[in-house]
Amino acid sequence: MSGQGCMPVRVAPALGDLAWARATVPTPHGFVTVEAHADGTVNADSPVPVVRG
Repeated sequence: MSGQGCMPVRVAPALGDLAWARATVPTPHGFVTVEAHADGTVNADSPVPVVRG
């Protein structure tokens, strides 16, 4: 999705030897937090809709 004031964000975790990782990034609409686990589980907390695909 993109449009005026919107920009897509791609999340592609590469954990290497880590069991999990979490990152929080500020955006104009609020903070986006992503947590990824070595088993492939990815959770996202975002103030805007998350489109998985």
